[in-house]
Amino acid sequence: MKKILLLLAIAYSSYSFAQDVSVTLSVDMNNYCGDEITTLYVSGTFNSWSADANPMTDSDADGVYDVTLSLSSTTDSIQYKFQANSWAIQESFSPGDPCTVTDGGFTNRVLLFDGDTTVETVCWNECSACVDSGLEQIELDIDWEGDLVDYSVADFG
Repeated sequence: MKKILLLLAIAYSSYSFAQDVSVTLSVDMNNYCGDEITTLYVSGTFNSWSADANPMTDSDADGVYDVTLSLSSTTDSIQYKFQANSWAIQESFSPGDPCTVTDGGFTNRVLLFDGDTTVETVCWNECSACVDSGLEQIELDIDWEGDLVDYSVADFG
């Protein structure tokens, strides 16, 4: 009986001193072209979908924002979205998108993990990294001679 109590005490003490896990998320905002964002956040099941609990930062001003979450070691999955301005701006996914799960009528990003995790940077409102076309934005005056600019035109129907 003493051995069982000792084992239970050891198990309880190791459980109560379990380490948190770090989950780092990042989003590339370079292709975002909506309303002005004052502060970007990540909201999800880990913070009760708070509008302002986990602000993201872009410390090198490259358009990629990140945040590191400290989560309980008993957590192995989260649902989340990137959002701004108290949910006035948020990602919108369709059910069945590969990085999402639909729960209670809401389609959110989902992450399964086992221990400390750094998730690859994703593009705003996409399940993968942003794709760089290698082309530059057309600037006025147009000379129609640049190699890195797509000068194709289309009618408006």
